[in-house]
Amino acid sequence: MSVPRFAIAALVLLTLAAVPAGAQQGIRWGNNVSKGIAQAKKVKRPLMFWVLSSKSRRDDDVERDQRRAFADRRVVNLSKRFVPVRLSRSQNPGLIKDWGLPRSTNLTIVFVSPSGEKIDLIGPTGVSNAQSLAQKMSLVFRAYRRKLFSEQIQPKLVDPKTSLADLKTGLKWISEFTILDADKTIVTLLERPKLDASVRKGCLNILAQLSTRPAVDALVGLAAENDADAIKTLAKCTPLGAEYMLDQLDLENADLFVPIYQAVTKITRIKRPKPLGFWNGKNERIKNEEIQRVRKHVQIVARRWRARYEDYR
Repeated sequence: MSVPRFAIAALVLLTLAAVPAGAQQGIRWGNNVSKGIAQAKKVKRPLMFWVLSSKSRRDDDVERDQRRAFADRRVVNLSKRFVPVRLSRSQNPGLIKDWGLPRSTNLTIVFVSPSGEKIDLIGPTGVSNAQSLAQKMSLVFRAYRRKLFSEQIQPKLVDPKTSLADLKTGLKWISEFTILDADKTIVTLLERPKLDASVRKGCLNILAQLSTRPAVDALVGLAAENDADAIKTLAKCTPLGAEYMLDQLDLENADLFVPIYQAVTKITRIKRPKPLGFWNGKNERIKNEEIQRVRKHVQIVARRWRARYEDYR
């Protein structure tokens, strides 16, 4: 049985969250700039360079606070979306100049695209604060993946002449980076006649992974047309997707009620879900009580999920 991609990611994050703060290994910084750049190009991830002067010119208190920030759970998790590299200021004057930074730059993190373009930076004080650093990392990565999608991935997905291999590659990067902006493009791709079956399955799974409102609406729409693959995929959505499905959890919605009920109860692992026969009963009061129980549970789980994982989407 395959495990939903979001569930794997959630499990990894939960495992990391369970590690005591003092036991965190911190960001795994590389020391070779050339290798870091080559790796970034290979995996299409942005780089984060920790620019340092010689030890004698670094403020010990600031560096200590920065290393503490590097061990923060949020920062460690977000760093996996980048290629982190320590960069000696004295050994890389050309890069410092190319990025338009002063020669005195020190204890600063510079975010750079795989092609070498400076995206953003955060100074010593911001790096020293885990919350500020995590916020900056999240904003930088979201901006980077948005640009990656609009410039490199989306044009191929909307081109009907794009090869099957390139379509699959584009979907791979959308899934790997959880590119939320891709939802509507994926929905449009699904409407393409004679779409390859494996590409179609990949599109459905990505819509569940993204679990944005347009993504969930598309899955629900297909489920309403009795699309067996879409019905099955509903249960792969995140708790946020389950919350969006609550709009359809209505007894008057005869064609969709059971698939939606089964999906949201599975996603949020609600205790004692009702069997199909329960809904064939005549007691409307107990049916509505069950619906309200599920609604409340889904909303609570979605709120907790959002608080824990929204920074990583």
